[in-house]
Amino acid sequence: MGNYNTALQKLLDNEGVYDNDPVDSGKETAMGISRKNFPNLKLWVFVDALKTRTDFPDCISWDKQILDLVNNFYRENFWDKIWGDKILDQNKAFSLFDFAVNAGANTSVKIAQRALNLHDDGIIGAITLSALNNAHTGEFLAKFAIEKIEHYTNIVDKKPDQIKFYKGWIKRAIRNA
Repeated sequence: MGNYNTALQKLLDNEGVYDNDPVDSGKETAMGISRKNFPNLKLWVFVDALKTRTDFPDCISWDKQILDLVNNFYRENFWDKIWGDKILDQNKAFSLFDFAVNAGANTSVKIAQRALNLHDDGIIGAITLSALNNAHTGEFLAKFAIEKIEHYTNIVDKKPDQIKFYKGWIKRAIRNA
């Protein structure tokens, strides 16, 4: 079974603590959470309060309130939406989870369905879950990585200024395969 705590720790290692790149479509992010996409999240009250500290942004990763919010946020908005607890293989669960955080839960499921040769409606259900759990892990992860790379290529084709993130996205897709 997919283990959320293991997946979350690996995700946070990928996401880092804090970034505010004006070219990044997510703009300001804390522990991988975009202020642009989630402006009303209570997380931002705590992050803004920490900005005056000399140990900012590192102090974000030590703040208990932030860590609790981040934990609940990722579980509710991504892990539960991809049915991470019902995916039997940790590597498959993490790959779907990590991509869901990066591209959206619906997109992650759609692309996983494409890798499984299923109808890509973006809704995980009994058919998708069964196909995912029965798929050979290495074969699925390789196909899923290729589909992710195609997704990222389409982003860069539509928004050339995102090219600066392309190499990192590709590395992340391959690292999670």
